[in-house]
Amino acid sequence: MANDAHWWANADITADIYASMKRKEEQHIVFVGQSPQLHLRRYLVDWMAILCEKFEIDRHVLHLAVYMLDRFMDRYAIVQESQLHLLAFTCLQISTKFEEREEKVSKLSTYHGQSTITSANKEDYLQMELLLLQFFDWNITAPSAAHFLGYFLTEASGKCEKSFRNDYRDDCSEYSNVYMHKYTNYFLEISLQDHAFSFAKPSLIAASCIAASRVCLQLSPTWTAGLTKITQYKWEHIGPYIERMLR
Repeated sequence: MANDAHWWANADITADIYASMKRKEEQHIVFVGQSPQLHLRRYLVDWMAILCEKFEIDRHVLHLAVYMLDRFMDRYAIVQESQLHLLAFTCLQISTKFEEREEKVSKLSTYHGQSTITSANKEDYLQMELLLLQFFDWNITAPSAAHFLGYFLTEASGKCEKSFRNDYRDDCSEYSNVYMHKYTNYFLEISLQDHAFSFAKPSLIAASCIAASRVCLQLSPTWTAGLTKITQYKWEHIGPYIERMLR
């Protein structure tokens, strides 16, 4: 996937990769939000996030796994909580295979074999994996907000801009970079926890994370011409999502 080696660092291919990602996000399965188990979604997402942190799995894995979880739950009624755990784990396992190194896949598989959170056996897991892959027609190339965020950050940070103190720091570039990354990561996590963000395109969520971070840092202007150009979103596009992130 496009998270490999900071694809935006190579100016010769950046435009092509970005255009490809934009095309692929248009092919995302539409999220309806009609799952009868929607009230359990945040718990499942938090559990998946804990596993990613435990095994030091890249955040792109979690975002892809949540995308798969949302779309599958949207169309299948899963009654038993143990089956929901199996589904969530299988989504995470598939996305780890797709986005991570083999050693991380092995560690996750070992955990599943030792876990008591579900009574599922290896055959149950394989059946769920096959069901998921068939549901997505074996195509899980789905760019997430995490894939877009790094590219957008090249325009969002590293610039000396006026802050709420109405002055400039000598080390403003480093200061801006550090806190911009902290805030955007925080808002990126929020976007996973709240299913309302699953209705929006990943690139729109990434742009909203940037804008919400600039609001918190009190950078002016909040949304620059450069950010409008690189994200292809105007303030009116991202405004509603910023408000929800800042609640």
